[in-house]
This record gives sequence, C-alpha cells and structure tokens, in this order.
Amino acid sequence: MKKYDWKKFWLSVLAVTVVLFVFFDIAVTVAKAEEIVIDGYQTGEYAVKGEVKERLDGIINQLSDKQVVITVAGSADTVGKSMINDELAAKRAEHARAYLAGKLPTANVKASWSEGDSANARQVKVVYSIITLPMPAPAVQPVTVATTSYFMEVARLLLISLAMACIILVPIFAWVYFKRRKRNQETAEAKPETEKVEADPETKWVEADNENVTYLVRVVKMGDGNWHTPFASIDKTKPLFRADFQSAKKAVRGCVKDLRYAEQFKRLLIAGVEIKNK
Repeated sequence: MKKYDWKKFWLSVLAVTVVLFVFFDIAVTVAKAEEIVIDGYQTGEYAVKGEVKERLDGIINQLSDKQVVITVAGSADTVGKSMINDELAAKRAEHARAYLAGKLPTANVKASWSEGDSANARQVKVVYSIITLPMPAPAVQPVTVATTSYFMEVARLLLISLAMACIILVPIFAWVYFKRRKRNQETAEAKPETEKVEADPETKWVEADNENVTYLVRVVKMGDGNWHTPFASIDKTKPLFRADFQSAKKAVRGCVKDLRYAEQFKRLLIAGVEIKNK
C-alpha cells in the first residue's frame, strides 16, 4: 500500500482551521457587542438618578465619539407579583434607554425590553456594539440592534465550534478511514490467491487413439488465454500449450501416439486425472 503523507494531511487540517478563523474575524468585524450591568435601584424605583445616573453617564462618556447601537433590558427582584415586577422592569429599561438616546444623539438606541423578575435583581443591562463600518441610516435598517448583536454572537460561537470540531474530529475520521482502507487493500491482495484456487477454468476433453484404444485427454484454457495440455515438452522444461483449441487438440493426439511421450502418457494414465479411458 502506498504510504500516506501525514505531513500533508496535517497541513491541510491547519489550513482549513485558519480559513475558518479568518472567516470568523471577517464575520464579526461589523459589530462586537459588550454588556454592562447597572445596579443601584431602590425597591419600586425606575427613575434615572443617583448611582444609576452616574453609571449611565460613564457609558455616555465612553461612547460619545463612537458610532454605536444600543439596547437596554430591565430587571426586578422577585418580591411582589410577577406582573407588577414586569412593568417595573420595563419602566427601568425604557427610562435608561431614553436617557442614553438623549445624551447620544448619533447613537442608534433601537429597543428596550423587560426581563421581569427572572434575574431576581434590581438592575438594567446595557448592551452596545461599536460599529467599525459606516452605520446605515435607521430608516433602511429593518433588523433591530438586539437581533443583529445576538446573531453575531451566535455566529461567533458556531464558527468556533466548527473549527474545534475540525481539529478534533478530522484526525479521528482520517484514522478510521485509512485503517479501513489498509484492511480492504490487504484483503484485496490476498483475494487473487483464493480466486486462483477456486476459479473454474474452461475445460474440454479431447479424444485420442493409441493402439486401437480411445482415451480422453483433458485440456484447459488458462488465464493467459492459451489451451494447456497435461503434457510437457519433450525435454520436460516447459508445459505444452497452444493458442487455440484446435491446435491443442491436434498436439494432444500427436503426443498420445508419439513414443517420445510414452513415459508421460503412462504416468498420466495411471494418475487417472488428466487422461482416462473413454
């Protein structure tokens, strides 16, 4: 079996991995999402003031000279009814969103939503993405910022998972494939021996007379296409065969009558396999 070039194989795996990571970097060039959690709300409070205002002002100072898209999610604790908590969380998110939109007029503050009391925390989450390419006008951007940001994060995770799968699974599949290929080739190399034994070559019996007795002499068409007789040449150095059956039949009849082949004829007749009485 031809020896496989494992160096070339591993270089191919490395090349595929590099391509995947390059594609991943290109895919996430447009926006990279960051999340900031702001606590400091008192029970039932949703107005932007105190610690909440200071944290939002810090975000504004950080993003004032950048093109960004922003989403805000509000949360409440689990004290009280869930419906009231959901409304409170929504108010916290909307007030924070409005404050950011008023301070960052060039930012794309698209949406806010409520997480209710599922997080069991009095807080808001500000998710922003810095745009590295010119930001399209809001009127021609049908997809919300939250959808775009989370889509890019999901794409990031999928591409990383795919690259890791290539690194881990490709060698395993390659090992199984080449092991099976080697086993099949070894089986194929052993098969000709079996086929040579089990093959049923074309056989014909030729009638030949010797001293008024008719005998049947076996001739066989072998894989080389020639008709082989049971006789060897006079000097017994090579088998006696002919290219076609008629020539082989003529040669057999001549050998049966030829005294030079008497010894071979007698031995074959005694064996009873290649020559027999009719």
